Amino acid sequence: MEGKRRRPYKVCDSERTKTTGIVAESLQELKERACSKFGAAPANCRVFLDSDGTEIDDEEYFSYLEDQTKLMIVSEGEEWTAGQESE
Repeated sequence: MEGKRRRPYKVCDSERTKTTGIVAESLQELKERACSKFGAAPANCRVFLDSDGTEIDDEEYFSYLEDQTKLMIVSEGEEWTAGQESE
């Protein structure tokens, strides 16, 4: 079985005002790194596909994402919203 590898993702905040590149091996690592960059607590953050709002909440689904997938980090009290391109 193939081992995990670190992969690149594009991650934005819930307002889409900040985007950063993050390389992570796991969903947990991505949450920790993204929340650190955006100044949020990883325990209170959720990860969504930026394109359609699908919540990424398990490692298996995360492992199937393509490199450079754009994700959104949403802190407690915030929600995913469609971007202007989706309208």
